[in-house]
Amino acid sequence: MANIDGETRYVIPMVGSGLWGPIWGNIAIKSDMSSISGAKFNHKGETPGLGAEIVQEFYYSQYEEESISENGVYTKIKSVKDGSGNEPHKIDGITGGTITSKGVEEMVDRTLQVYVKYFATKTN
Repeated sequence: MANIDGETRYVIPMVGSGLWGPIWGNIAIKSDMSSISGAKFNHKGETPGLGAEIVQEFYYSQYEEESISENGVYTKIKSVKDGSGNEPHKIDGITGGTITSKGVEEMVDRTLQVYVKYFATKTN
């Protein structure tokens, strides 16, 4: 938990697999326990200019303001390559970094499913 500008945020660590090795990150959830306030990702050995771009703001900032649940029910955030990443529950994957983008999607999905269930017990 963190207090940022007087608001409680829940920081969730996560780990997963990219194309060439481990990926990891943190997602901060707002005090409403249903939307993302920020995200950061990193990697051990993804390809520069491709999958390694998960560390860039243009990529991780897409997660800000995304909803992780509606009425306590988990909502998956999908990595897409059709240009529809500005739609709810979608983020634009990295061109040429599809496997890493999907690795981030899987990591976020697997981790947030658990936390949405936990948050539901705290809001009822």
